[in-house]
Amino acid sequence: MLTKGVHIIITKKKLPLQQAAYFDVGDGRMIFAIPRNNITYVGTTDTVYNQNIDKPQCSKEDAEYLLKAVNKIFPTVGLKQSDIVSSWAGLRPLIFEDGKSASEVSRKDEIMVSDSGLISIAGGKLTGYRLMAEKIVDLVSKKLNKDYGSCKTKSFRLSGGEFANEKEFKEAYKQLLQEGNAEGIVADKMREWFLRYGKNTAQVIENVKSLRAQQENDKKIFDVAELNYCIEHEMV
Repeated sequence: MLTKGVHIIITKKKLPLQQAAYFDVGDGRMIFAIPRNNITYVGTTDTVYNQNIDKPQCSKEDAEYLLKAVNKIFPTVGLKQSDIVSSWAGLRPLIFEDGKSASEVSRKDEIMVSDSGLISIAGGKLTGYRLMAEKIVDLVSKKLNKDYGSCKTKSFRLSGGEFANEKEFKEAYKQLLQEGNAEGIVADKMREWFLRYGKNTAQVIENVKSLRAQQENDKKIFDVAELNYCIEHEMV
């Protein structure tokens, strides 16, 4: 069973939240609005999806549903379709449960082992991918009667986010800010990059240096430097 969830993006100027908000709507679902740098994410919907799985899109009806929810809880913002900067849609592969609506179906992952020994895992959420992988590997280890040691996924940091504590986070930012300033990169742009790429911001700065050496158009240099980094390291 597939359900579609969409998110819309509003500028922080139009929806100036200082912290994440989580609220319910008339149909019993919960909606969240999360500020991030100069924008605010709003999501999500949950509707049964029977169309092309390669091209899920945010429809006008999807967007209106979220706008209506936000306008109800924040009546002074008066958001319109024209205030949406961007949107995206994704699909949830849920385990069908007879007699239940899309929102009522459990998001819990389930493991199934066929007579042939094939191990499958279904359901779950993207945010639980490491735990789901751990469950499968532990089961395979048990089936093979082999000990591969305890799972280490909890100690693996996302690329660029290898900070032991807040002090290390601030020190890394200060150092990169100095490096960026030496290249003429304004503080606002450096903060945007650092919150997005963490320590990997150093590579974006290196791209700026390289492009300058190639006499790239200075007006576009920061955008090109970031784009090149995303293509080479972020699977864009």
